[in-house]
Amino acid sequence: MSRDSILILIFLLSSCWVICECRWSNCNNETTYSYGDTYSRNLNQVINDLYPNTSDIPEFSTSSHDDYPNTVYGLLQCVGNISAEKCSDCWKNANITVSEHCGNAKGGRVWMDDCFLRYDNDDFFSDLDIAVISFPNESRITSNLEAYKDTVTRLLKSVSEKAYEPANKGFAMGSANYTSTGEVYGLVQCWRTMESDDCKKCFLYARQQAQSCCSNRKGAQVLSTSCKIRYEIYPFFGSAESMLPLESNNPTTPSPPTSTTESHSSGKSSVTLPIILGLVGALILVFVICLIAMRKRMASAISGRQLTLVTHNEERRRYSPEARLIMQEKHFVFSLEELAEST
Repeated sequence: MSRDSILILIFLLSSCWVICECRWSNCNNETTYSYGDTYSRNLNQVINDLYPNTSDIPEFSTSSHDDYPNTVYGLLQCVGNISAEKCSDCWKNANITVSEHCGNAKGGRVWMDDCFLRYDNDDFFSDLDIAVISFPNESRITSNLEAYKDTVTRLLKSVSEKAYEPANKGFAMGSANYTSTGEVYGLVQCWRTMESDDCKKCFLYARQQAQSCCSNRKGAQVLSTSCKIRYEIYPFFGSAESMLPLESNNPTTPSPPTSTTESHSSGKSSVTLPIILGLVGALILVFVICLIAMRKRMASAISGRQLTLVTHNEERRRYSPEARLIMQEKHFVFSLEELAEST
């Protein structure tokens, strides 16, 4: 191979590792195939079947081509919460990566950040493989270490139990506080071809490995051929719609602001309402007292004057203007018609 070809190959490989976010690859080099032979054609068919060029894009798929001794089995699984577009991109990049890393080996597997791709000459779909590799975060936890370790342990155990539920299909994620401001995020996933008991074993071993290698790190990934776990101190999984919130084990963690606001509002309401009702009641009482007093005053004025009844206008004319004025000042003067109308 020429020097230029080697440089181009190195560039392609390094580019793929950056763009594809490949975490680990593993190849079965015990047997190989020749390009263009039957196994090569079957392998291409299986890889293409894993991600069909249709609008119905799966997040998990398997394919096989039964043509002994050239049988090929393939599996693709994307992380449970990523979009169909990201899953499609991951499949394409994983295909390129496994081809570059494994060449003409009859078995290959690659762990990307967003998906897992594997193919082999044997039926591996239900095989439990707990051999793992760990990728700890370079940064370390420098304060509240014990609280952090305990929170990570509880978080990974909780999301693992959540993943066992049939509806979650071996996938779950969540978060928990280890201090009033520090939060850790966790994700677990088991390949859907695995039995539930085997998933439990895989998660358990992966959690033990995480505690052994990475308990003081700000994050880590533990990968096996059957499952994966990951935790970080930032929300690395993008959308958090299906997150499993967990209570913090830190007793100094303050209550959510919404609860405090509601408590204050409730206290203010309980004090203000009696005051308003008291003022309204007092106003009503004053109004009633004034009304009663006015009625008594009017009744007293009426009872203290003589009532003169004039039955006819001509009768009223008998009085001089001065007399009528005096009568109006000292008496209530009504005509019969006025009295009848008013009563």
